[in-house]
Amino acid sequence: MTFTEDDLRALLDERTAPAPERATDVTQIVRRGRRMLMIRWGMSAVLAGAAALVAFLLIPGQSPNPDPVPVAAATPSVTPSRTVEREPSLTLGGKDRSDGLYSDKSAVGHDLKLTPKSSTLVVRCEEPGAWVVLSFKGGADRDGATAPCAGHGTRFEVAGKATSVRVWVFPANAPVVDRPLKDCVLADKEKGLCDGRYAAAELIRYDVALSLAADLGVQAGAWSAGVYDRP
Repeated sequence: MTFTEDDLRALLDERTAPAPERATDVTQIVRRGRRMLMIRWGMSAVLAGAAALVAFLLIPGQSPNPDPVPVAAATPSVTPSRTVEREPSLTLGGKDRSDGLYSDKSAVGHDLKLTPKSSTLVVRCEEPGAWVVLSFKGGADRDGATAPCAGHGTRFEVAGKATSVRVWVFPANAPVVDRPLKDCVLADKEKGLCDGRYAAAELIRYDVALSLAADLGVQAGAWSAGVYDRP
């Protein structure tokens, strides 16, 4: 609703007609009317702005900042490792440990002493599926064993006259194939290679294991080994 100056004067004359003796400041009344209109217009503008803001906030997909916020890509989790104790267990099924070792690197070999009573050797690896290689010294030239590292440790039964055993642990992704040379298309008996990869059974030879270790270099991957004697 709007008022002109003539409307205000007519209203004033109407309101003051019963008391003509009362003096009236027309200019002041006009100013007051204009002030009232200004206030009404201001309130209308504020309400319109508030309504627009509410509508903006309720519209899905709107954002004060149209630029997308960078989000770091999720990194896939790796295969969980097993914790390897630095000190292999002192006993195993009623047997006492006669020798043991711990290494925080793989693709390396270490020696363990054997006694006439030695009957069991257990190797535990941080990396699931790592390759465990045993080469017995003092026994037959080709006396040894190769196997993937199991979840609770790989167990080997010891028999014979060997006085020590060299234990190698190679990463699970080492270029090793569990296949005899006779089943390979390209077999290199001298280097122990099967179709360009190392034959697992040939790694018990010191020269073949050393060649694989040289190809890989020292790798991460803790492991431990313990020799246990029968009572």
